[in-house]
Amino acid sequence: MDRRALLAGAATAGVASAAIPDDVLAASDRAEAIAATRYGRVRGIRSPDGVITFRGVPYGAPTSGSNRFMPPVKPEPWTGVREAVEWGQSAPQLVSFVPSEVQAYLGGPVARAQGEDCLVLNIWTQGLAAGRRRPVYVRIHGGGYSTGSGDRPMYLGHNTVRRGDVVYVSMNHRLDCFGFLDLSQFGGDAFAASANVGLLDLVAALEWVRDNIEHFGGDPDRVMIVGESGGGAKVSTLLGTPAAKGLFHRAVIESGPSLALPSRQTSLALAERFLKRAGIGPGQIGELQAIPAHLMLEARQLTLNRRWFPYEAPPQGGFGPIADGTIVPRDMFDPVATPISSDVPVIVGYNRDEGTFLQMADPDLYGLDDAGLEGRVRGLVGDAAPQVIAAYRDAQPNATPSELMIGFGTDYIFGANSIKLAERKAALGPAPVYLYRFDWATPAFAGKFGATHGVEIPFTAYNIAEMPVLTRDRPDAHALAAQVNDTWTAFAATGDPNGAGLPHWPAYTAQRRATLLIDQHSQVVDDALGPNLRRLWDAVPARRI
Repeated sequence: MDRRALLAGAATAGVASAAIPDDVLAASDRAEAIAATRYGRVRGIRSPDGVITFRGVPYGAPTSGSNRFMPPVKPEPWTGVREAVEWGQSAPQLVSFVPSEVQAYLGGPVARAQGEDCLVLNIWTQGLAAGRRRPVYVRIHGGGYSTGSGDRPMYLGHNTVRRGDVVYVSMNHRLDCFGFLDLSQFGGDAFAASANVGLLDLVAALEWVRDNIEHFGGDPDRVMIVGESGGGAKVSTLLGTPAAKGLFHRAVIESGPSLALPSRQTSLALAERFLKRAGIGPGQIGELQAIPAHLMLEARQLTLNRRWFPYEAPPQGGFGPIADGTIVPRDMFDPVATPISSDVPVIVGYNRDEGTFLQMADPDLYGLDDAGLEGRVRGLVGDAAPQVIAAYRDAQPNATPSELMIGFGTDYIFGANSIKLAERKAALGPAPVYLYRFDWATPAFAGKFGATHGVEIPFTAYNIAEMPVLTRDRPDAHALAAQVNDTWTAFAATGDPNGAGLPHWPAYTAQRRATLLIDQHSQVVDDALGPNLRRLWDAVPARRI
């Protein structure tokens, strides 16, 4: 499966959390829920348990018309008090075509208004008192670079704020061809940044946090960015983005290690195909800013989906950021870690059974024989398949072909790159890096998914009850979530994840390779992948995602 398509699939989520009521509050309570920003005052919702939520607060101007494909622009100031009680628009996107099981365990699809006035963020806090400076937990949504929004149930911050003394922020940003269409060679200097404007949106959101979060009880000098899947890839990329330097002080990459980005050549070829599908000539780029968003999405489908043009060479990848030499000067963690964020402590990790998600559409996954295993591995690594299978058999001598395929699929996308990122970050120094593997297996769908892709999100955000299919709202899940969520918030506060209930977690080093295995009985092991498999993956070039 194409990596960008995989990350897009992880964006699907569910209905609004019942933890945040929408009822009209007394006038005195409403007055207490007013906060100042540089652009004007906003009024949020105070819940009965004391958490104040601000929804749909603009951090940028609408991105339609002449602002389409341009770097984000600051929002226009307003007078009076702006109501911040409704979710803002999600970026224009297509419905994620993922299996119905994923829809179910992540909560089902969300019907939110889409539009190009999507540069909005959401804030959860326990208090607005001046002088109270809490750590800031910033969640960047997943879904690759093509789907998702920050208001989905697994990302909501109410429970994290209620449990820990932090301010929680999520946001939306431009996606897909709206945020990453490389028009630099077709539209002149004005479009020079178009391949990375979706990334610049994230920088603008972090600038808003720096400039305004103190009015919401947050500390602009203790900001942690967290992302899973596509969100983790965005965190990885921000670590190599000079404009983001100093805007965050800790980073967490959950199942989304991005070591390297596609080339300018790849992005230009994709843009050329897009313009052809949209019927726009190289001298007509300005017209692309005027066509309706739904026609942009149609051209996107015609660009990336081979069904209508099977005789053409398939497109390479999808729309996402590139290492353009300026906004992202070079690949973030290949061949070595970027020095831009050398002072930022990092947590990076993956889930033990990510491969069940990657291969969910394979009807024979749980009944593979040796021939089926070899055929699937050969389809990914070619003639190296026998060597790869032998290495996995040696590491797991009692595993079935299906179990070997799940383990290989996990490492092929997430495990090996998470370890490479940790190794390269540790070699760079001076800030530490901490490696984990999440082993808690979901009981969803007869337990077939194991510790699948995305299973850790309700634990890191303490949204167990909001994900009832995935977690069954079980007491053991709540107990583990308390430990994991406390660990993440401790990291936000100090840059050190220790002291919050999990076993002592040493920093990753080349000498020890300490890895925290998170489960009901969490433990630290050294070199969890093992030297043979680690050396096997060391020889594989970095995937550009």
